[in-house]
Amino acid sequence: MPHDWWENLAVGEFHLTRFRLLSRSGREELARALTWDMSWFGRADGRGRVGLFGVEVAAGHRRQGFGRFLVSEILRLSREETTSLVEVQTMSTQRAGPGAL
Repeated sequence: MPHDWWENLAVGEFHLTRFRLLSRSGREELARALTWDMSWFGRADGRGRVGLFGVEVAAGHRRQGFGRFLVSEILRLSREETTSLVEVQTMSTQRAGPGAL
């Protein structure tokens, strides 16, 4: 199920995959992200596509590389599934600090 109204409008009819990076104990979520299968958009060129959005690192764990690690794992898994293009969605108001993703 979509998490909020934006997800429902933008990708509600598509298959979403939720990724969560948990602490070693498994009790705390350090970071999360969503992907959606965009293969339908690659019909013309035959390239597999995945959309990446909703990347978020828990406030107390920012600037420690968890977001970078999560995104790199998503890219690795996508590559293994023969995805050749990952499109990233971000809000125009999103501001990243120096060295951020």
